[in-house]
Amino acid sequence: MPEALKYARNAIPRINTIPVEVLAHIFKMVVNPTQRFPHSYATHPDPVDGLHVSQVCRHWRNVAFGFLELWSTVDTSRPMSVNVMLSRARGAPLKVILRDRVNDDCVAPCLKDTGVLMDIVDESHRVEELHIEPKYSYGSLLIERFNQPAPNLRALTIDNVEGVSSRAYLPRMFDGCTPRLRRLTLGGFTYWKGNTFSGLTHLCLHDHSPESRRTLSSLLQFLQSSPSLQELALIAADINLEVERDQSLFNVQLQPAVLSSLRTLDIGHSFSPQATARLLSHLILPPSTTLNIWANASSQFFGRNNGARLANLIPSDIIKLGPLRTLHTVRIMDHKYAAQLAGVQALGSKTMDVLSVHDGVLHLISDFWSLEVLESLLKKLHAQNIREITLAVSAGEFLSADAWTRIFRRADGLERLTVLPRSSGALLALRTPGVCPRLSELTVWEERCCTGILLLSVVSPRADAGRPLDRLKVLQGISAAPGSPHLDDYSERQLKECVRKLEYKVALAEEKDLAPTAWPSDAYRWNLVARAGK
Repeated sequence: MPEALKYARNAIPRINTIPVEVLAHIFKMVVNPTQRFPHSYATHPDPVDGLHVSQVCRHWRNVAFGFLELWSTVDTSRPMSVNVMLSRARGAPLKVILRDRVNDDCVAPCLKDTGVLMDIVDESHRVEELHIEPKYSYGSLLIERFNQPAPNLRALTIDNVEGVSSRAYLPRMFDGCTPRLRRLTLGGFTYWKGNTFSGLTHLCLHDHSPESRRTLSSLLQFLQSSPSLQELALIAADINLEVERDQSLFNVQLQPAVLSSLRTLDIGHSFSPQATARLLSHLILPPSTTLNIWANASSQFFGRNNGARLANLIPSDIIKLGPLRTLHTVRIMDHKYAAQLAGVQALGSKTMDVLSVHDGVLHLISDFWSLEVLESLLKKLHAQNIREITLAVSAGEFLSADAWTRIFRRADGLERLTVLPRSSGALLALRTPGVCPRLSELTVWEERCCTGILLLSVVSPRADAGRPLDRLKVLQGISAAPGSPHLDDYSERQLKECVRKLEYKVALAEEKDLAPTAWPSDAYRWNLVARAGK
């Protein structure tokens, strides 16, 4: 068949009628997919693999070679491809990934070739993204080579760079010139004298050694230089309380950092609850900010025998913290019920205790529980604004009717209540006249103490007063076992007459009703990937 005829036939398939610009954009999505922040480039797909699109047919090859951005990702895990990519990208902005090649059975050092590195350094003016994540130790020279201005640099990642004389101090890079830098991820480095990192929109600091962590005043000063921050992740990188105590800095008045554009704030593996609370007390956040605080369950970050540590986590004054100030829902679950009722599955090998706040809903997921937890939370929060409380814990002490009465009087605007699996204390408290006058939905777990008579004593007076519950849900519990009391037919009929909707012996609550919408966060998922690769 003549070559011209083959070419004409190849143009017939609909895929080849797509406009060249659209096809090139599709190729770019294959070679360089959109990444969340933060992102670990240690496990990033090999961009050369995506360039196989240029080998499909002549048309695709012409499109690929004519689209410079398709060749603009320079990855040192393929050292032989670096100069080829630099040549084919010509004047296009560059995305540079400095890493070693990870094979199934070994790690190949790829950053020993000084010539390859200098070829990249010479193009510093074209670099828009630079991500340095080696597996081997190459010393400080690896990053000190980048001493030329980078006027177009928008994203910078530095991690796993060992051998620096002082790990806490980042050497001067790019001659201190990075005017367009917006995304910064720094691992291990606490200070960066000579580097101007300001005007950031995305910031991730992680894995600071405890003794080198910043003081609050230093961290606030840095955050204040980036008032337009949208995402902030501090993972084992918050403030050093010991230094603050030694230098008597606790009583010093500090200007808070106003982060009016912040969308997400992640604080993981914090120094202590007090350190987190001290940082939060000096931030001004909008109500739309998503807040995630997490730590290994084994660290007992939220507490052990009482609610003191958890109470210390929340600042005394939350008026400037929009996410906490505008709360309307509090859900406390242990890991068992978080999986059963909210669909929260463990990621990685370690169980995490979590406090997540998003869109007015606070989730506390931890196996730690004591009588003081719920009360200590409500004392710190604006309890009068709370409209929903969920308590689903299987361990710990039983909340008495007196304790529940104190909670209900504090949260007198409560409209929805879920108490699992031991519900009788809450039900006894709800019998108190004047308690929770707005209550409209109640979910309990059927148990020996939670009988039909007790439920009737709660819902019947409200129905007589013209305020019947809109919904009563009774989850199937231990009373289904032989010899345990059941809600008899009479009680069930009476309950149906006192509430607008009765759901009797439902197997489980719907996951979508209790599931946290902001957890696991992108920063936590990145943390799992990044630590697994070390």
